[in-house]
Amino acid sequence: MLVKTVDNNELQKLCKCLAYKVYESTYHPDCVLAIPTGGIIPAEIIRNELCQLYNDNSIELVDIGCNQKKNITINRLLRLLPITLLNYLRVISLKIKRVVPSPEIKYIRIDIPAKCKNILIVDDAIDTGKTLSEILEGLNDNINYKIAVLTVTLYNPKVVPNYNIFNNVILRLPWAIDVK
Repeated sequence: MLVKTVDNNELQKLCKCLAYKVYESTYHPDCVLAIPTGGIIPAEIIRNELCQLYNDNSIELVDIGCNQKKNITINRLLRLLPITLLNYLRVISLKIKRVVPSPEIKYIRIDIPAKCKNILIVDDAIDTGKTLSEILEGLNDNINYKIAVLTVTLYNPKVVPNYNIFNNVILRLPWAIDVK
């Protein structure tokens, strides 16, 4: 499995490409829903690009508050390791996600403005699909949603996106704790 390091410039390009895929599909969201923690920056870039493409500044950006993904800080140690070892650790941790049950995700809120009927849900990646699966359970049945992610890292996740750039690729994004 490939591990690809993405800098800020490439992140901008990838998010704009993803926004263009949404635009080409003729799906016009009222709202872009950002999934913490990795989806916040891509959602903002995608929302801004969609506003330009549609010439519509009324597309709202909504951030879901949650208390998920609290890890022990090991930044200093990770920054000392060689990149080949960091790539190997990323692949191994992804394989472990497949077989070890993850802790329950507890969402604080999903405050979607009443006017939002077409929602684009944005995250950086889908691994197992558990996060998005739980979010979808919390959405109102009257909402028309589409999912956009930069990458789908594992085969057969619980949730399949409508739009993505990569398959079977792990992205090391600028905010990752193992970025050098």
